Amino acid sequence: MNISQLVNIAGDGNLRDESETSSELRYLLQQVDTDKLAEYARYCCSDSFTNSGFVLQDIVNELGSRLGYRVDAGLYRGRRGQIGFDGIWRHPGARTLIIEVKTTDYYTIDLSQIFNYRNRLEETNSIPDDSAVLFVVGRDDSNSLEAQIRGSRYAWDARLVSVESLIKMVKIHESTGELDTGSRIRTLLEPIEYTRVDRLVDVVFETVADAQIHTETIEESTFNDKIRLSPDPLETPHTEDTVNQERTSSSAIGLLRNSCVDAINRRYGIELKKESQALFSTENSEYKICVSFSKRYPGKDGTHYWYAYHPKQDEFLSDAKFGFLVFACADRRECFAIPRDFVISVLDKMNQTVKEDRFYWHVYLSDVGSEVEWKFPHVGERTSIQKFSIKFD
Repeated sequence: MNISQLVNIAGDGNLRDESETSSELRYLLQQVDTDKLAEYARYCCSDSFTNSGFVLQDIVNELGSRLGYRVDAGLYRGRRGQIGFDGIWRHPGARTLIIEVKTTDYYTIDLSQIFNYRNRLEETNSIPDDSAVLFVVGRDDSNSLEAQIRGSRYAWDARLVSVESLIKMVKIHESTGELDTGSRIRTLLEPIEYTRVDRLVDVVFETVADAQIHTETIEESTFNDKIRLSPDPLETPHTEDTVNQERTSSSAIGLLRNSCVDAINRRYGIELKKESQALFSTENSEYKICVSFSKRYPGKDGTHYWYAYHPKQDEFLSDAKFGFLVFACADRRECFAIPRDFVISVLDKMNQTVKEDRFYWHVYLSDVGSEVEWKFPHVGERTSIQKFSIKFD
């Protein structure tokens, strides 16, 4: 179904503030992948239907959530005595953004009214004093609005981005899996003085570097056609072996990750939301998980799984009350949710890859009968992690 049809069968089909239709629509948008979210957004922009602007507003807010913002959804329709806005996006260390979603800029926007809303929110301490306004436009024909903002006294407190560019930002954020990438992307949505472009160059350069690290990790840990096995003191010492494996599709990996997240949600009675491709947290950040994937590889002592653990992933888990490093295995209907405290206790036993500008730890799991063990070739030890297993339905 297209998004118009889905809205029609949600609740009573009438999209109103605080309605069952609105609640069901927003829940749907949280569950679908970003490609489907992009499809819905494009439909709203190209095929006008009843309340398509309100649907686009919810889609844009969901995109903001996937960029790591805590999102306060605004009203669909203004009400007497209430401050009108389409959304408020908040993130520690970033400027709070008041969101205004426009399908097109065919008509003139009253900038003074929108910034009056911002001022009233600041006066009521609903937002910080340095908050900015972000206009999100559905179509590329935004020249009129750009000129209007540029020539106004609000130019240094306003930013404009298309829905398409917002989608690209979310995909970059999800594809790298790096927290710093999200932080850099968020800076692009804040008003920036352009006379000197060093800040923009840094964002582009560091984001590309993050993507390279992520690709490197994936290839070394899981998908590389030639996986090199390091000598294992638990076995007869041997030189490097080369094992040929077929690649696993990204959609299959995504489905397995979702199964892990669903299983953990059921186990702990929580609702984890995606912050990047492999990082998830609850709304209050009490629970955080990092989901790593590996397929099965043959070895001299049976079969095993390879993973990489980055310092940035550890940093992400460190401030959660309950942080878990989750190992997903391609051919098992279970995952292993390892508490961060346990991971920290074995870090000094793990092999590392050390490069000039970064390093990461290697995780080596092995099948032993009905159990899975975490092996530490560096020190010649192993320990069962079966107690951390969470089965799928």
